[in-house]
This record gives sequence, structure tokens and C-alpha cells, in this order.
Amino acid sequence: MDNHYSLWLMPEGKDKEKLQIMIRELSDKYTTPVFPPHITLIGGINLDKEDVVEKTRQLSERLCPYRIELTKPGYLNQYFRCVFSLVNKTREVMHANKVAQEVFDIEEDYIPHLSLLYGDFPEKTKKKIISGIEEIRLSFIANTIYIYKTGKEVNKWHTVSEFSLQGNYKKIR
Repeated sequence: MDNHYSLWLMPEGKDKEKLQIMIRELSDKYTTPVFPPHITLIGGINLDKEDVVEKTRQLSERLCPYRIELTKPGYLNQYFRCVFSLVNKTREVMHANKVAQEVFDIEEDYIPHLSLLYGDFPEKTKKKIISGIEEIRLSFIANTIYIYKTGKEVNKWHTVSEFSLQGNYKKIR
């Protein structure tokens, strides 16, 4: 059984629409899968659904809502990190991932980002794509963790559950 889950933070409203249009346009142009705009809080979770849900509930109780700020475009030589917008590595952003790693007992090098295009393209192509993308000056409050069932087939990804961040150590304006 394929038990692969990821925890996502997602923009809402007009911000989500704007990013979804960018992702769809790039996906159409380069014939790649379309996916919802999201920042992965932690991925590579290989547990039973019930365990993922319970651990995410625990995590949501430890985190309070925090601001996500998108910055400059970037790319890596990885299918799921082909072209993206970096996320400002604020104390809150990095803390949330650290707590998620503790709760799920997963170690990872966290590069907070919002993917814009999945695929395997030569560096020259990725540089060309990035040159056509302006810095995305967009920020939103992450107040919900979405559990997504993920895997190799992007078109089969779906939401399993969601939890509001319930920590209360600081109010976000």
C-alpha cells in the first residue's frame, strides 16, 4: 500500500487564484501536471492514515498561525522542485518545520518554497522560465495544515484532512 503523505500550507482567495493561474499557464506551456499552490511544511510521511491524522492534530495544537512571504524565483534539479518561488525563511517558518520534524520523527533539509512547475528540464530551460517570472511579492497567513495524499502520480493527489493552527503564543496582524 502506498502510504505517502505531505503536510501543506495553502494560500486562499485571490492569492490562491493568482498562483493557480501561474501554475496552470506554465503547466500548459511545458506539458506538465497541474497542482494546487502550496508550501510543503513536511513531506515524505510514510505512515498509516490514522497516524498521520493524529500526529497532524498534535502538530496543529503546537503551532499558531504565521505569515508566509513569497520572494524570488528559483530552481533545482529535482522534479518536484523544478521551478518555484522561495519563501522567506523567517523564524516562524523554520520553527514550524522544526516542530513538524519532531512530531513526525523525520529529518530533512528544509527549503521553504512554493512550486510553480514540476518536471525535468535542462538548466537552460529553467533559467529561461525564471527570467520570465517576476519576483512574487505575495504574503498570506498560514492558519491551516492540509494533509495531502501524495505520490508519483500528481493527478491522484487529494486532501485527506485539515487542521486549524491552534497555538496562541502570538497574534498575527
